[in-house]
Amino acid sequence: MSQIFFTTKLRDPDHGYAKTKAAIDTSLAKWGHGYIDLYLIHSPLPGKTKRLDAWKAIEEAIAEGKVKSGGVSNYGVHHLQELLNTKPKIIPAVNQVELHPFLQRKDIDDYCKKHGIYLEGMSPPFCDTGLMGVSVLATYEGSEIEGSCSCSFCEAIPQDGCSNSHSIYFAKGTPCTFE
Repeated sequence: MSQIFFTTKLRDPDHGYAKTKAAIDTSLAKWGHGYIDLYLIHSPLPGKTKRLDAWKAIEEAIAEGKVKSGGVSNYGVHHLQELLNTKPKIIPAVNQVELHPFLQRKDIDDYCKKHGIYLEGMSPPFCDTGLMGVSVLATYEGSEIEGSCSCSFCEAIPQDGCSNSHSIYFAKGTPCTFE
């Protein structure tokens, strides 16, 4: 059993059935692992047909043992409904979205819980702006959240995720990832 949980994502230009199958093989060859623990469709942007074809390719890769679990990233409720309406063989294990105390995404959270999809939150670099166009750190500092706990910003974000039954990780480049 590996000590590393290997997750990678399907880039937008690689959506579609054949391109997704090729992208999975490329990831396996590039990283030298025998399998991918979690393979995520990075975003819904390439369009419905390509999204659904990509999911079929991921299901096949799971059946072939190349991928252990499949998931999606940045999917709203309507994207999830679209996929589940096709009656897939495999339900996405994960939906990874921007999620933190200032962007709760209750509609997505509720839908994922109802359908057994684990919601994984990503918090943007705290010196950067998130989806709402505000600095997450600047909003945290001096807020009720900061005043209600005796912890740093880097501790508060994951604690919020745990209290809401999902995990939150920091985006690449966030100083918290190095603490």
